Formats: sequence, C-alpha cells, structure tokens
Amino acid sequence: MIAIFLFYDKTHGINKSLTFSKDLKHCNIITFDGRGYVMTTLDQTGISSRIIRIGNLSKFLKRLPALMPDLSSIISTFINCRAKRKWNPLSINSCNEVSRRISGIDLPITFNVATLYYYLIYFNGKREYDIDYIWRRT
Repeated sequence: MIAIFLFYDKTHGINKSLTFSKDLKHCNIITFDGRGYVMTTLDQTGISSRIIRIGNLSKFLKRLPALMPDLSSIISTFINCRAKRKWNPLSINSCNEVSRRISGIDLPITFNVATLYYYLIYFNGKREYDIDYIWRRT
C-alpha cells in the first residue's frame, strides 16, 4: 500500500494552539491500495474522503506544491504490512491521529502534526514501511 502524507502550514479551530510548529499545522493522507487513490482529511465538518484520479504518481507529487500554496511538506511511503490495531472511538481524533490510523503504519501515538512528521522520518526502515519521497518547502 502507498500512503502519501500531506502537511500544511495553516489550520483552523482549536488545533491552532496545539501545533507548536510554524510549518506543520495540519495534515491529511492519500492512500493507494492497488485500485485507486483516496484522499482522506479531517476538518471542522468531520472526516471526508474523495477519490482522486492520478495518472503518473511522480508527476503528481512534483506538481502538487504549485497547486497547493499552503502545502509545507510531502512524505510518500510504501507500507509493507499494516499494523493490526483495534479502533478506539474514545481516542483523540486529530488530523495526525486519523492519518496515522488510516495508513496502518506502526507508530507511537502522535500528539501533534510535527510529531507525526518526525516519527515518520525517525522510524523509516525500522518499522514495516519505507519512505519513497520527501519534499519540504524552504
């Protein structure tokens, strides 16, 4: 499975005060299971998913920063084996936790978006996933 984490430098609501980072304030995820790409995001209205038509993934990833000016970073991962976790509806449902759970990557609980970003880089190759592509706005 392919999981593409998109990180933004703008957010809304209560999460603004919990980010502790000027570049990593909100995130969402695009997943590919072999049939199609699905973009899932958590915003003020809840969780929303939509199917995205992507012809060439590498071209899409290179053009994405120009299309989305609030985008601050992209991490594309290939997941070898998804972690088996039970869904806990009482857990904190922040954008970073929703993205982490949808991807199935075996990472510790993330407090904010910056923690998710740094855990993805730190645990690369140590857990059941590999990072294929990283882009960060300078």
